[in-house]
Amino acid sequence: MSTRLKTLLTGALVLLLILAAIAVGLKIRRERAQELAAMPPPEPAPWALHVASVEKGDLIRGFPTLAELNASQEITLRAQIAGTVLEMGPREGIQVEPGQRLARIDVRELLENRASLEAQLAAARAEVQRTLDDYRRQQELKKKGLTSDEALQSKRTAWVAAREKVNSLRRQISAL
Repeated sequence: MSTRLKTLLTGALVLLLILAAIAVGLKIRRERAQELAAMPPPEPAPWALHVASVEKGDLIRGFPTLAELNASQEITLRAQIAGTVLEMGPREGIQVEPGQRLARIDVRELLENRASLEAQLAAARAEVQRTLDDYRRQQELKKKGLTSDEALQSKRTAWVAAREKVNSLRRQISAL
């Protein structure tokens, strides 16, 4: 046989093997797709976490549960503070009593923020006293004619701003 004929036969044989491999692959894929289509969909785990957006109003969206919920009154549950949930209370479908803990939230960051705000408040109170003293000195200088109205107004503005900072920090602390 000539070299050219051997090359043609080898190429044809390789092409036939590739076509056979593709045909077998397609057949296996089709069989697996039919097996998957025949299988029932997996059921969710009984304690799987389901997430839904909380919105005020009538319940119009739902998710599968282990029990049926019939509320005697409408309630809203929300944490009064932000934080990481460390511990969850009763599972879905378990009856709870008034005052029973539903979750435990990590408040370390909140306590650190409060301590920081209290330190800022102490510094702001000192600033109020300093700016008040400056304003009073400027008033005495104004009575003697040794300062301008602008300088007096500037000291008064600094004192008022310091007072407002104290008030703002107090509100932030009370909001925690």
